[in-house]
Amino acid sequence: QTSFEDEGMQAQLDEMHAAHRALKRRLVAGRDSELAEARARLGGKVVDLNLERGLDLGSTSNSRIRCLHAQVADYLVRGSNDIGKQVLEELEERGVSTTGCTACSEYCGMTAPIESVDWKFESRKYIVKRSVRRQISREKDTGR
Repeated sequence: QTSFEDEGMQAQLDEMHAAHRALKRRLVAGRDSELAEARARLGGKVVDLNLERGLDLGSTSNSRIRCLHAQVADYLVRGSNDIGKQVLEELEERGVSTTGCTACSEYCGMTAPIESVDWKFESRKYIVKRSVRRQISREKDTGR
């Protein structure tokens, strides 16, 4: 039986989301002008919704699990996220290193100026957007 099937999983998910909501409230406490600016730019509903969501910003349900990378990060920081722990264990069982590599620690370790590292992180969303923009540009150039 995996932790995803444990009866106590829902209680743990509820606690984790509550902890992240509380953290968000602490982080914005006393920052009224910045919150007002965010509400003006993004809309009050968007800001309030994000403040009231837990770890997983993509879901309003406390029983839905997404963003496994966020679960792992939560486990590494708080040490009490069984989902994150299980993800790390299963990656290690598959032979995936979860301790990083020289290139990773070079980029994240901040021992060298960011301009001198051999690789750069690009989010998948950015890569897809860039690809779509290039395709649109090509189609404009060819008159399609």
